[in-house]
Amino acid sequence: MKKKLLVIYDLDLEYGNRLLSYFMKKGEALFEAMLITNCKSLEEIDRDIALLLLDESLQDLKLGEKVKKVLYLSEHETNAAYINRYQSADIILKNVLKALETLPDMPCNGFLRGEIIGVYSPVGGSGKTLLAKELAREIKMKGGKVYYFDFGLVPEIMGERRADFYYDLHEKIHITEDAWKNYFSEEEGVFRMASSVYNTELWTMAPEDIEFFLEQIHMRNEEAYYIFDIGFFNAAIVKLLEGCDRWLLPKIYRGERLDKIEHVKELIRFQGREALLDKLREVSHPQEILSMLRGGKDSDS
Repeated sequence: MKKKLLVIYDLDLEYGNRLLSYFMKKGEALFEAMLITNCKSLEEIDRDIALLLLDESLQDLKLGEKVKKVLYLSEHETNAAYINRYQSADIILKNVLKALETLPDMPCNGFLRGEIIGVYSPVGGSGKTLLAKELAREIKMKGGKVYYFDFGLVPEIMGERRADFYYDLHEKIHITEDAWKNYFSEEEGVFRMASSVYNTELWTMAPEDIEFFLEQIHMRNEEAYYIFDIGFFNAAIVKLLEGCDRWLLPKIYRGERLDKIEHVKELIRFQGREALLDKLREVSHPQEILSMLRGGKDSDS
């Protein structure tokens, strides 16, 4: 895998160096080397890069191939790569990847980053569960780590009850590592949330419960994929979809059912949540989304 050289330009070196330390832990798989500089011109930055490349460990790097853009993290803007320095380091790292307009080339043995993915359709029998399962299986086969959540109304695995999971969310109790492991069973390498005989807990989940749950996922700081197979729609599920990086909608070929999809879209617009529709991607096969996860251009078709 060819990694890139990331150069961060920041007039405030104290802030920049803290970012560099953070990136060295989080981004070591993405970038070959990183440089923080308070140089006043691009020419000076070029010289700093040249000096950096003199290091023996970086001698194989070719400046023209590795440097995609210079990112400004101060009150400057260039090449449409402005980044708000007052954001959290996690958000900045995500924006850096976006500004670079690239994801690292995926090695043959797996994915390097994770996402929260919701698979939902208002149409029964649309294939959302099949799509969610196949996507989880495909990511696992490529070496990724996958957690699969069955948020349907009818449990698939009978005899297991995980009311404690919903209780912890409702009471805002931090989910410990032992408890987290207890909630899942591993099937073909995919960590599946054990289903409940009674899924009434799903109906009573509030948006605040989902918000706390998403915080727990982010706190784990895992490079894993969290796939939600969603079988119903309420305020809590809307909050979940808002927290997802992508909302996958299985393509429907029966015209008479399209009105249900449009009804949900109109409901979302009525609630002033248009940004949620920006995450919506209609797909018919897991390979379509796999190309997106690898950094291919998103497509609604």
